[in-house]
Amino acid sequence: MRRHTLVRSAVAVVTAIGAAVCLTPLMAAPAVAADAVPSEVTIPAEQYALDDAATLISAGDSGVLGGTYQGAHRNYQSDFRWIPYADGAVRAIPHDHFHYQAIGTNSDYVGLYGNDATGNFLVELRDMRDGTSKTVYLPPYHRLGGAFSDTVMTATSASAPGGEGRYLLTAENGKTVTRRVTGFPDGAKLPLAPVYRNAKGVLSSYELEGAQHYFWLDSSAQARPIGLSATTEAVSTLLTGEKVVRLLKDGTVQVWGLTADTRPEREFHIASQKGDHLLGVLGEQALLARPISAASAAEKKAGVPGLIPQHTRW
Repeated sequence: MRRHTLVRSAVAVVTAIGAAVCLTPLMAAPAVAADAVPSEVTIPAEQYALDDAATLISAGDSGVLGGTYQGAHRNYQSDFRWIPYADGAVRAIPHDHFHYQAIGTNSDYVGLYGNDATGNFLVELRDMRDGTSKTVYLPPYHRLGGAFSDTVMTATSASAPGGEGRYLLTAENGKTVTRRVTGFPDGAKLPLAPVYRNAKGVLSSYELEGAQHYFWLDSSAQARPIGLSATTEAVSTLLTGEKVVRLLKDGTVQVWGLTADTRPEREFHIASQKGDHLLGVLGEQALLARPISAASAAEKKAGVPGLIPQHTRW
């Protein structure tokens, strides 16, 4: 169960960065009067849920991918869904037990990760616009790191024949083409790190001299370090459009570009609390997921445990 609550900050809105689930690119918006937005708006949970989709995994130009994570050896035919914007009709994505995990690509491609009958790991990329598909096979020692559009990113460890590295895999003429990512500084360590993505590329990180550094990677297979530095003060980080947004423990929201700048483009403060998870920003407002207790004050006094749904402050 989720509720959404929209809470204005004290700063006027001058730009808009992907709202809701942060799926739209940065775009300009006119300034608005201070009283143009209510101080608080609650959106009932039933207006938010994706029908029988459980979880929003990814969104493309024509629809969104929803479903539930599936582990190996589980055979479900209807656990992944594609919901077109045009009609909102929920469509099952058929798959067999070999294709057990849906990979979001932030495009109209849906990636189905799994293995073939001989045990080779693969990602089937289905184009939800026309129903066609192509398959990328992961080479030995490669681990899946993420995907964007019709491109898969993998990682290898230091024990692999080619050492530690990141790779881009594409399907061309029925074969898997593998390109090693270049551009990392000498001495960089490349453990498999969390990946944030849009339809053009991925944001991930490497380690250098004990510090974590972020880089941007697109289809050029050239890693481009950006100015965003890692910090233990960060509560959550996301990529929305071509901006990186980060929430700090003290309630500071930072907006960074995919450049080598060492300072954020802008930042503002919100009233946050422990457990908040950043979902997006709109101007100087933040969309947060926040755990709350459903038990009433009387129930708490009586020792009745409450459910822990989530609501979102906007």
